[in-house]
Amino acid sequence: MMKLLTLFGSALAFSGASINPLLTTHNVTNTNHSLNATQDDFAESIDKISYSLSPGETQDFSLPNLLNLIQDLNNIHKETGKKVNLYGIPTWGVNNAEGLPLAFGYISSIAFTNLGMLLNADEVVFQETSLLFTARDNRDLQAVLHYQVCGLYQQVELFKVTTPNIPIEQENLQISFSLSYFVSEK
Repeated sequence: MMKLLTLFGSALAFSGASINPLLTTHNVTNTNHSLNATQDDFAESIDKISYSLSPGETQDFSLPNLLNLIQDLNNIHKETGKKVNLYGIPTWGVNNAEGLPLAFGYISSIAFTNLGMLLNADEVVFQETSLLFTARDNRDLQAVLHYQVCGLYQQVELFKVTTPNIPIEQENLQISFSLSYFVSEK
């Protein structure tokens, strides 16, 4: 019975997944603010970071374009009173300065659920999005959304990856995040 539930859950998760290409031609948040509930919209952010890490060193980077994307979607809800519905599973990617992919994937189902609820919350204030980068034999990357609700500071992990593909020194490493959504009545 447990195997059937697991298979059913996996089928549901992948049936709604959309694979969006990693676009690396610009460094701005691209959101389409159409309020037509029948139209699907696509939003993407690309942040660039430059760094030089020593083995074992950890550094924290801000991702302002990702923060703007999330704030823009929350503002659609706050300004119109409508619901922002995520569909498919949001994707993230890490590309080098030439646009070649080094790592990519989907956010976790927990992050997907939390992000969907936060986008439709009136009392949430998004503080920052950050990328924690640790240089080891493999590189550890963790993207976190920091927010405040009723005076309490919280955070949700958007994605985490360990990979040897990312160099410990790089100019203009591109961190992309994309999602599909539509707006509907509550």
